[in-house]
Amino acid sequence: MRFFFFLSAKFGVFLVSLG
Repeated sequence: MRFFFFLSAKFGVFLVSLG
């Protein structure tokens, strides 16, 4: 589960960087 949380956090940062 922790890996999934890490992956979702990474994806969230990616979306934010896109704007």
